[in-house]
Amino acid sequence: MTSALVFSDDTIISMGPETKVAIDEYLFDPLKKKLAFVTRIIHGTVSFLSGQLSKLAPVTGTWITPRRRMRRFRKENTFT
Repeated sequence: MTSALVFSDDTIISMGPETKVAIDEYLFDPLKKKLAFVTRIIHGTVSFLSGQLSKLAPVTGTWITPRRRMRRFRKENTFT
């Protein structure tokens, strides 16, 4: 079974079966310029479609995987 999360900035995270992720930080208040997105992929497969946050502050998001840490990403991404 897959599942998905939809955030207030329209970012969508889809997760495959047996996937575990942790949302360490999420801030989306563009008027106060408080923008942050830090997610850890513990294991499994994750696809995401970035929302408004990546348009307003492209280097604000961070994905941490067992193999690497990424700060810049494309509009659509898949991690395993």
